[in-house]
Amino acid sequence: MASQIMVVGPHRSGTSLMAGILHHLGVPMGPMAPKEFSHPESNPLGQYEDDRFVRLFDHMIGNWRDPEPWYILTEHGQEAAKRAIALIREQDEKYDVWGLKSPQLCYTMRFIIRYLSDPYVIFCGRDFDAAVQSLMKRDEFPRQVAEHIISRCTVALLHTRGVVQDQGGAGAVIFYEQVLEHPKEVVTALTNFLPIEPTELQVQRAIAHVRPDLRHF
Repeated sequence: MASQIMVVGPHRSGTSLMAGILHHLGVPMGPMAPKEFSHPESNPLGQYEDDRFVRLFDHMIGNWRDPEPWYILTEHGQEAAKRAIALIREQDEKYDVWGLKSPQLCYTMRFIIRYLSDPYVIFCGRDFDAAVQSLMKRDEFPRQVAEHIISRCTVALLHTRGVVQDQGGAGAVIFYEQVLEHPKEVVTALTNFLPIEPTELQVQRAIAHVRPDLRHF
């Protein structure tokens, strides 16, 4: 039985950083190369996103800036959901443990968790105002727009945490500031929480991946 590691959190909450740590710990995070990212200025170390899932999630919830969770009930959304389920099964057949990171999981996790055989969910958090300012800088959004996006993601995340708990999934909450201040302790906690056995070299690379100097806010 495969295990799945889901990295869930609002935009600019450290999901890319967490996914990069998992990558260095030996967790397959998708077929894309680590340096293939959309925002090199805001994510210079990479986003570590599986673009196949990201595109399907976009079709499941609509525009990421103002998603409509009910959209999955439409014919278009249902077709995307079926393809996402098929992709989950494909990953399960390929790996004993694999990971997935996407802010859209705040909305889609509640739908796909029933298709995960052994989910481990890492909920990423960050100071609200810092996340808002980071999103404003990355996409040049007005504050009201950035606050709306982060607020909706945060509310959806809280709901998703309840769904994961109800489904019996294993969950851990890790804050961005915590990772930057105590990377060694966080990496150690991750190796104890997750069904992985990284080498010492992988652990050291995961710790070194944390770069507080790249923080914007």
